[in-house]
Amino acid sequence: YIGYQDKGMSKLDTRTMQFTHYPSDKSNPDALSAQGVTSIEPAGNNKLWITTFGGGLNLFDTKTETFTRYLSDEKDLQTLSSNKLMTVHKASDGLIWVGTWGAGLNIFNPTTGTAMRIPSNPDDPKSLGSKEVWSIY
Repeated sequence: YIGYQDKGMSKLDTRTMQFTHYPSDKSNPDALSAQGVTSIEPAGNNKLWITTFGGGLNLFDTKTETFTRYLSDEKDLQTLSSNKLMTVHKASDGLIWVGTWGAGLNIFNPTTGTAMRIPSNPDDPKSLGSKEVWSIY
């Protein structure tokens, strides 16, 4: 799977060297939510976690080729802190760590569909070091 800055995502079939393309379609809730794909992480069970720049977090089912969207809602503090996401990492405990552009770190629980927001506070030297999180290991 390949993520693009402005063309969604593609899958390469290495036997035929042909691509299947997955463009975003905001009007279709089963499609990718944004054209800018910033990172892709295996989720297990034939699924992939996908971060997008402006379209939040997507869970892609490789069997049905459908997407489930997880979006920020400023009125709900248990959602992602932003839809401008940079990176995703699945931790050994099953929690999904999500780095944002401008809104810190999120720890997403796929079982409950809720996120814990971890902001950066420049006045607190023991807080997250930056509001932009580009990679997670």
